[in-house]
Amino acid sequence: MGSREPTLYVVHSPLVEIRDLSMKTVLLSRHTVQQRGIFVSVSAGNSGPSLRAVSNEAPWFLTVGASTHDRKLKVTVNLGNIEEFEGESAYHPKTSNSTFFTLYEAGKSESDRFGNLFCSPGTLTDPAIKGKIVVCRRSRGLPKVIQGKTVKDAGGPNVASPGILKSDLIGPGVNVLADWPTSVDNNKNTKSTFNDISGTSMACPHLSGIAALLKSAHPDWSPAAIKSATMTTADTFNFAKNPILDERLIPADIFAIGAGHVHPVRASDPGLIYDTPFADYVPYLCGLNYTNQEVGKLLQCNVNCLEVKSIPAEQLNYPSFSIKLGSSPQTYTRTVTNVGDAKSSYQVDVVSPKGVSVKVKPSKLNFSKLNQKLTYQVTFSNTTNSSKVEDVEGFLKWNSNRHSVRSPIAVTLSAK
Repeated sequence: MGSREPTLYVVHSPLVEIRDLSMKTVLLSRHTVQQRGIFVSVSAGNSGPSLRAVSNEAPWFLTVGASTHDRKLKVTVNLGNIEEFEGESAYHPKTSNSTFFTLYEAGKSESDRFGNLFCSPGTLTDPAIKGKIVVCRRSRGLPKVIQGKTVKDAGGPNVASPGILKSDLIGPGVNVLADWPTSVDNNKNTKSTFNDISGTSMACPHLSGIAALLKSAHPDWSPAAIKSATMTTADTFNFAKNPILDERLIPADIFAIGAGHVHPVRASDPGLIYDTPFADYVPYLCGLNYTNQEVGKLLQCNVNCLEVKSIPAEQLNYPSFSIKLGSSPQTYTRTVTNVGDAKSSYQVDVVSPKGVSVKVKPSKLNFSKLNQKLTYQVTFSNTTNSSKVEDVEGFLKWNSNRHSVRSPIAVTLSAK
């Protein structure tokens, strides 16, 4: 009884708007708990898919976007002409019968016709609706849930620190069954108080739970290691093996999905991880030109940036790459830690962004033991002659005979 079991702490934080990494009290508190080994997952926001709408951009967070999922409260509506339509409904009668309900066309006769067409909240006030099936038009605010994944997320890139790709990844966040303080149909005689809720604040707790499971399976992993494991093993395709779509039903870009959709089983055995020691945040923050006082306040220590060899944000040992590329090549390094097979060999596989040359040295990583660290170098070169600013994307993967470790690459091409 003399020993104590290790305690696991995981923090789920809601949406908070942060544009300056140095001055936000909430950011300070989150970094402080991260420094103590507590994993922090945060919501990316719900203002996407427009660019630069992402929130909670600091690199010590796991910034989570929201997606749909393949689970649904399935119902089938039979029409009088024998046609059948499959959909979703929170209303599931205990017994089915052959009674036909009257259809009610939203917006047909009421004053706020536009709002009613899309069944906007608070607009369906006609008493004649009661007991009928209401037919609504589909709108951007009511995303179609298809099998697989559709993104409803904040859009990057990262405003506070463009050298860090945000969002980090996405998780289930649309039509999530949740406890609710009151009955959604105002029925006071029921104990069934639940609701279907959507948003990145629904996706974030999924990742908090996954992080708790990963920490339980790997007690020695740091918060950065857990984040790396979830990112490098994420899915970029849906169950139909097609690209993940955004809520406009077009392929989602890298700023919407980050590394992709979380895959918990693969995350428990990632092969390699990108760890980020606390000390690395000092040269990172000094490289963002914050003052000694600002950096010291955030990190809760005395800092003299003149004595620190600062680094650009792109050089932080992060599981993704986000760079602005002009005429001059840029070279960055990453260090990976072997948490897979003791003796293993990884070969690099690169899909370069359009107009970008990506060269990796060495092209092969040979590990001889667990927890061994190896460093590689990546050089990015602009191969276009275009004068326009353009966002392009690709990825870098390290493949062994058992693992695939993927890092997304986001490049903003500027005029040469």
